[in-house]
Amino acid sequence: MDRSAVLNVNEVENRSPTERPPASLTTDRLLDTLANAHRRRVVRRLFERDAPVPFERLVDDLATTQAAETGEADREAVRIALHHTHLPKLVDDGVVTFDREESIVEPGPQLRVVAACLDALERTRERVR
Repeated sequence: MDRSAVLNVNEVENRSPTERPPASLTTDRLLDTLANAHRRRVVRRLFERDAPVPFERLVDDLATTQAAETGEADREAVRIALHHTHLPKLVDDGVVTFDREESIVEPGPQLRVVAACLDALERTRERVR
């Protein structure tokens, strides 16, 4: 997730109150959002592409990534989990928008903040190794 537009933690904290995420995206909620691998993958994909992604393409990307990491993936299980669990949570948190009629997932207003936090966590983990 090495993208030059990623906000670092200081940039997020030093922004004016009108640029900060809404109070509803608390630290606990943010960490809960990032606690699941599928949601982290969605954040990465959308942030890296910075463009709408067809839902089925996102399912394929996640199933392929899961198969590469674990050696197994069930595309239909990924599709169901994404549609019924992970996208609704990401939508509720303002991380993505999901047009069900067009079957398109787009970056939401909180995507940059969540991506910056994910990037900071990953960089910290790499330094500690």
